[in-house]
Amino acid sequence: MLVRLAYLTVTNTFAALRRLPMSDRDKDVEIHARTCRPKRAGPPPVVRSIRVLILRLVRENPSWGYRRVHGELITLGIKVAASTVWEILKQEGVDPAPDRAATT
Repeated sequence: MLVRLAYLTVTNTFAALRRLPMSDRDKDVEIHARTCRPKRAGPPPVVRSIRVLILRLVRENPSWGYRRVHGELITLGIKVAASTVWEILKQEGVDPAPDRAATT
């Protein structure tokens, strides 16, 4: 217990001595350098090869909707959300699959 108290006293003393010669500007820079890193909003971008594969699947299978394409990607071991497939098709101007009510 006494050793820990001595250790904490010494480390806190050195920390305080290190900050003495620092100006307020230096202290602010040290604080904001850690907290003001730009953060990228949203999920990571989809790899271009996955985007190309999605468009190829839709082009070769025009009756497939985004959920069917998503299922095929899962079967291939590619983890991507169904909503991501939908967004890619929407961005590329691909219309929704016809006959959604029909069963296969």
